[in-house]
Amino acid sequence: MRAAPYYPNNPYMPEEAARALREARRSSKAEGIMDHHPTELERAFQLAKSGSCSSMSDIRDRLRSEGYSIARVTGDSLARQLRNLMQTARMQADE
Repeated sequence: MRAAPYYPNNPYMPEEAARALREARRSSKAEGIMDHHPTELERAFQLAKSGSCSSMSDIRDRLRSEGYSIARVTGDSLARQLRNLMQTARMQADE
């Protein structure tokens, strides 16, 4: 027998658990907390914007060290976008 999905409106979930889940979701949204793990592409853009990486190799190394796959972090267009973001972050840091 499979466990019932853990949704707030699930009739098989105890009411206390459903109430706690609804409250946790409501408070995280009110605080602006993201409730998902970023994809490897989202994380690559975050790293490029942060200024903590200075090359595509740095981004790939950081993604690997954080447990991401780098299979989708390829291509000339993406590399150009990320390099531009890294350059902008460096220029802002120098100001």
